[in-house]
Amino acid sequence: MTASIVWRCIVGVVVAIVVAVGIRAFFGADDDGADHVEVESDSAALSVADAVRRAPPTAIAVRGYVYDDGSFLQLCNGLVDGDPPTCRGPSVLLRNLDIARLALVEGEVGGVDVLYSDEPVLLGGKVVGTELEVVEVLSGS
Repeated sequence: MTASIVWRCIVGVVVAIVVAVGIRAFFGADDDGADHVEVESDSAALSVADAVRRAPPTAIAVRGYVYDDGSFLQLCNGLVDGDPPTCRGPSVLLRNLDIARLALVEGEVGGVDVLYSDEPVLLGGKVVGTELEVVEVLSGS
């Protein structure tokens, strides 16, 4: 009886792993053939993806691309090539950012005016959930 329960648990774990890998392969690979760029964490700053995953409860430096579509001002982990590019990967909503301090490029996506940074910017602040409370623009101005 006990061996039967153990085998059921093992089969359940294997099925869960196979399903998780399948979901990741199907939904995780969002490459639709478009070229893209993304930032990586280094000793100076965390990428947006890493900041969302492991943000400490203190102010940190986060590097990414600023993207403003008129509805949301966000810091994206990357940009998908296009004219203009679009936000890619994890992103955080930006709070208390003075966009006048940044060199942003203007564009239009589907009739909507957008602003974006064509190079990564470095912002200092505290990540709370999926928001970055900006304290300082460290680079990108």
